[in-house]
Amino acid sequence: AVLLAAARNAVRQGNLDLAIQRFTRYLQLTPDDIDVREELAGVYFQADRPNDAAKVLEDLVRRNPQKAPRYLMTLSDVDTRNRDTARAVARLLEALALVADDKARANRPLRLE
Repeated sequence: AVLLAAARNAVRQGNLDLAIQRFTRYLQLTPDDIDVREELAGVYFQADRPNDAAKVLEDLVRRNPQKAPRYLMTLSDVDTRNRDTARAVARLLEALALVADDKARANRPLRLE
């Protein structure tokens, strides 16, 4: 908890490199903390390291498929920042397809057998 607080404090102070080091160390000790992985992606983005943010977000898509559409939309932002419009559009379409599939499943009648 101290390491995580120190990472967040470094973000507040604008010391993003130190924050990244501390978040990374925390995640080595607590690899399943999805929320902190999301924070780390945001800090990478703030630090103008979109490719590192993308790596974290791609990992989050695998680790937390329930939030995959959200991560894919954020990855689309990263792609846009990197001027890769085709990839940005592809990720948005993938996110939309996942949302549509979730809605279709939610509206299917229950199979009572």
